[in-house]
Amino acid sequence: MQEINVAAEPRGDKNTRNQLSTLRKANKIPAVVYGGKEKPLSVSVGAKELMEALKKAGVNAIIHLKHGKGTDTVILKELQRDVVNGQPVHADFKRIDLKEKIDIQVPLHTVGEAPGVKLGGGLLEHVLRQIEIRCLPTAIPKRIDIDVSAMNVNDSIYVRDLKLPEGVELLEKCVERASDDPWPVRELAIHRREQGRTDEALRVLADGTRRFPLDASIRCR
Repeated sequence: MQEINVAAEPRGDKNTRNQLSTLRKANKIPAVVYGGKEKPLSVSVGAKELMEALKKAGVNAIIHLKHGKGTDTVILKELQRDVVNGQPVHADFKRIDLKEKIDIQVPLHTVGEAPGVKLGGGLLEHVLRQIEIRCLPTAIPKRIDIDVSAMNVNDSIYVRDLKLPEGVELLEKCVERASDDPWPVRELAIHRREQGRTDEALRVLADGTRRFPLDASIRCR
């Protein structure tokens, strides 16, 4: 996992709404640093600097947050955005120890093109977009790829089929769910045109429940 440096400025623990608004107008994001043996710390970071760094290194990048009281090694735990314009309005950073494993969500990424889509008219549904893993911070993958290039009708991909990098493990709850009740990862369905309605994604859920009558289906779970 790539490591990045981000500058931060200390701020008061109890900022007023006007003070927070002023920070955001200056293109700064109010943030909190917590975890570890130190007390929580209120800071602000440059919005452009942080977002460009995350775009380059990924949302799970190891961040060395430099501020007036020293440097904290953190990961971005949560980034809140404005519901209207999508701009970041607050960030939560969690302190980490590079020698201790952490639990973290990693995005799933589809690679390749399934013959069932290209030739059979299937529609790929992203049932799961991320998965929770445990590993050292330095071993966090930027993403986990799911190869669908060999998928045909009635083929499936399950959580247990995911190929994880060395040193990365699924959390116990994911392993139990994957063995007892196959957990959907990707799902494909054939389109069918019915009288008086447009094409719809016809999907069978993991438990067998049918959303619409199916002629045929391709499931990636």
